[in-house]
Amino acid sequence: YASVISPGAGIDTLTLGAGADKVIVDQTANANRSDITGFSTSGDKLVLDRSALGLGSADDTIDAGEIDVSAGTKTAAADIIVLTDGTARSAAQVEALLQGVYTTGGASTAGDAVVIYLSSVTNALVLAYDSDIDVGTDGTGMVTVANLVGLVGSDLTNIAAADFAFIA
Repeated sequence: YASVISPGAGIDTLTLGAGADKVIVDQTANANRSDITGFSTSGDKLVLDRSALGLGSADDTIDAGEIDVSAGTKTAAADIIVLTDGTARSAAQVEALLQGVYTTGGASTAGDAVVIYLSSVTNALVLAYDSDIDVGTDGTGMVTVANLVGLVGSDLTNIAAADFAFIA
C-alpha cells in the first residue's frame, strides 16, 4: 500500500494520493471524524478497528455475512452495511430504515455496525458508526466517523468487501 494513515482525536482532513492507501477507522465520536478526499474504490481501503468499533468479527477477515450491500428484510446483523440505493438520507432516516429492516427480520439485537450512505446534508458518502443499530430512531446513535468527500450516490454500487479490512 502507498500509505497507511491513522488519524487521531479531532477532525482530520486527509487527501489520498495515487496508489492504494489504507485509512484506519477507530474513532466513535463525530468530534474525531475524518474528511477523506481522493478515496478510490479501486484500491484504497477503510481499515476498521473491530475492537474500537465493537464489531463482532472474530478475526480480521471480511466474511460474506459481515458486509451487507443488499436491500430487504434482514435476519442477522452485518458489521458493515452499505445502502446502495443512492437515496439521500439524514442520520435519523438511516436509523429508522435499519431499525425497521432488522427488527422485521427478527434481528432484535443487531448491535454495533458501520454504515455507508448518501448524506442528505452533504450530498456525499458518509461512513457512520452506530453502537446499537436496531435501537432508537432519533439520529443520536448514528455518528459520522468519516466523510468520503467527492464520492456521490452513484459510487455506492462500487463499494464492496474489498474496500474494507479489519484489524483487532
